[in-house]
Amino acid sequence: MAKKRDLRREDVDDGEEALVEEPSWAIPLVVLGAVFILSLGFLAYYFRPTMGQLMGRAPAPSVESHPVEIVIAGQRYQIPESFTRFAYARRGGVQDKIELHALLPDLAPYSPDRAVEFEDYGPDSQIVFIDIDSQKEKMAEADRFKRIYLRLVTDPEGRRATSGLRRYDFDTSSSYKNEDLYVRINDDGTVIIFRCMKDAPDIVSPNCRRDTELANGLTLHYRFKRSHLGDWEDIDNRVRTLVKSFERPPKAAS
Repeated sequence: MAKKRDLRREDVDDGEEALVEEPSWAIPLVVLGAVFILSLGFLAYYFRPTMGQLMGRAPAPSVESHPVEIVIAGQRYQIPESFTRFAYARRGGVQDKIELHALLPDLAPYSPDRAVEFEDYGPDSQIVFIDIDSQKEKMAEADRFKRIYLRLVTDPEGRRATSGLRRYDFDTSSSYKNEDLYVRINDDGTVIIFRCMKDAPDIVSPNCRRDTELANGLTLHYRFKRSHLGDWEDIDNRVRTLVKSFERPPKAAS
């Protein structure tokens, strides 16, 4: 049987048309090349590292326990890698902010046998996220409560809530309308504030958050699931104790 050949027409100099033979392998090669290029594009789109990953700012827990030395606004910390959420922190040195994670109830660091718990972001998740920031809070919590929040709530008296806290509802015109305010006013006049996302159908896993100053002028932020609000006092004590345990004195000048 004669071998099938692909032919195409081509103009010649005298204005006539001539039949030119096409290589039989050309079309399959073009198709294979197109498939290869499309496959590379697919892989690059779905599996390329994100900018966050390239900069070390994508969540990347570590199982290592050796400490990393970090300096924030002059304060030295030595923090075991297993508490750090992002790879950038493990470079150590001077940082503006450090982001940590731990598990309730004892604020345990990341470990392989508890990996599933660190991946659980449901409403009863045990994770506590802890940030230490070099930007000092502009107001103490007591001033923030009196000067800002009390002006935005529906009832300045609030009402009794869980574990020694008082609950205040933000006005629906406030930018905090999707949050509830929980406050503890201590005998010495200091104030502890938690802002908690509302329990709502469109908020399936609400958090509670506290922003407060540390003794060295840094700012401490931490958040946990609203379902643990009743244990806020134990959580607060443990977070502060943990952060304090990471502190180190300044290095002596050489």
